Amino acid sequence: MKLSIRRFSFAWLLTLFIYNVSMAQLGKNSNPEKVVAVKLAAYTVEQNKQLNQEFSKPGEYKIIYTCIPAGIVLIESENIMSLPAKTLLTQRIQALNADMHFEILEGYTQSQAEEACSGIRGGRQ
Repeated sequence: MKLSIRRFSFAWLLTLFIYNVSMAQLGKNSNPEKVVAVKLAAYTVEQNKQLNQEFSKPGEYKIIYTCIPAGIVLIESENIMSLPAKTLLTQRIQALNADMHFEILEGYTQSQAEEACSGIRGGRQ
């Protein structure tokens, strides 16, 4: 009986480990409190390049998802996205291109971003 419980426990832990590794690789294991969506009006490939160049540098923020057609970029912070962190993020984006019009959306998940993107790509919006 003890051997069966140990095997089951090991199998369960192994399953959880594999699941967590898989989700992390997909970028979907992010803490929602550390992620904001940036919704850009008339988002272009050039603006995407600017953002990727800015946030590929070592630092507090990194881009975890982008959809140019929907104008959505998910940015993750090393820490919880407090008001000062969002203000700094806004300033960094504005410094790249003063003509870039955007808004910061909270509580926007990667699944929602992917759904919006597929809707645009599929011609549903």
